[in-house]
Amino acid sequence: GPRARLVHVEFRGNKKVSDRLVRSNIFSREDWLFAFSDGAGRYHPDAVENDKRFIERLYQNHGYLMATVVKADVSFSDDRSQVTIIFTIHEGEQFYLDDVRVVTEDLFTEQEILDRIDVHPGDVYVYSKVAQALEIIKALWGEKGYIFADVYPQVKPDEESKKVSLVFQVHKGEKLFARRITIMGNKKTRDKVIRRQLDILEGDLVT
Repeated sequence: GPRARLVHVEFRGNKKVSDRLVRSNIFSREDWLFAFSDGAGRYHPDAVENDKRFIERLYQNHGYLMATVVKADVSFSDDRSQVTIIFTIHEGEQFYLDDVRVVTEDLFTEQEILDRIDVHPGDVYVYSKVAQALEIIKALWGEKGYIFADVYPQVKPDEESKKVSLVFQVHKGEKLFARRITIMGNKKTRDKVIRRQLDILEGDLVT
């Protein structure tokens, strides 16, 4: 049969975020004159499902914590050569951070950690900033040798006040030490010459 080409992508229900911005964050793109150069016009059912998550993540990065893609309707032309996709979006309300806390185990005070991350009470809730804060907190413990420290963000939204309570739970785990360092492929340079240039030696704390 004919290869189906994606000829139309439409968004419904998006009043707070423009079509252009939503369109720039998804894989499914309409066919156009130079589609061969960027892969536009291809229809992939799996990509449509991923696009629903991409759209929801986009909204979460603008504070719309409860935004959902209600459905994605896919329709074909009579000869099944053309595809149209309509995404129906429920935006919800914008949420703001009300309280940001860190539950930690020694090494750092809560305030020391809060000073390092870019999430603050009163800010719009932005998913990407929360994810970035999580990585920063993990890196802080990694600098002390706890490279497998776990950080769990607890996000508690209040739909009535449109505010979010955010708590980072930190479990540092165990310190990691270098038992053995192996150097491979060095046929022209001796091990000891290379080892003199390393910042970490066997027995050292791994950070």
